[in-house]
Amino acid sequence: HDGNWRAREWRPRCTWQIYSRKEAETCFQSKRPLFVGDSHTRLMFDTLTDQPADLESTGDVVFMAAEDPTSDLNVDARNRKVVVANWGHWRLRDGDVETYVKDWQKTIRALHGSLPPSTKLVWRTMPAYSYRREELDGRTNSKIREATARQLEFLATELPQVLVHDTFAITAPRLFDANNKHHYLGFARFVARNASLYD
Repeated sequence: HDGNWRAREWRPRCTWQIYSRKEAETCFQSKRPLFVGDSHTRLMFDTLTDQPADLESTGDVVFMAAEDPTSDLNVDARNRKVVVANWGHWRLRDGDVETYVKDWQKTIRALHGSLPPSTKLVWRTMPAYSYRREELDGRTNSKIREATARQLEFLATELPQVLVHDTFAITAPRLFDANNKHHYLGFARFVARNASLYD
């Protein structure tokens, strides 16, 4: 990740685009995305829907809670062109990387196999853990880094058709943006700007 530090802020050489809610809605208009995961994925869903959002909605943009799914995860993706998935924060926090990755491999295989052929699956890696909370529990960035590397390797060799949004790579260099909550970036500051950047 090329870039440099300026005034305690990481400036990547290649910057990412911050889309407004309107721009994101236009992009997703015909995709009807389904977000499957825990609170990190729910934040993505929140940026694309009017608030307060109905988590049981059946509209164009839908969220399905799956904090720690198993291989019997049942996802109805009919008429959805995109499924964005991310889960396992609590499993990795409370357990070891080896167990987490083995369980994740079974579940991501099953999820991918259950989707219609026309539906794209996007796996979001976990965001980096806030350095201000790391001492409070075992979900450390070293565990997330190891799990992410193993996930990326697995997807590249076993399921290359699954797209990856490497959230860890985006958030890890931004330690000074971390808050003291469970979510890496302060969500409210982006809502105020009506942007759909998320952790």
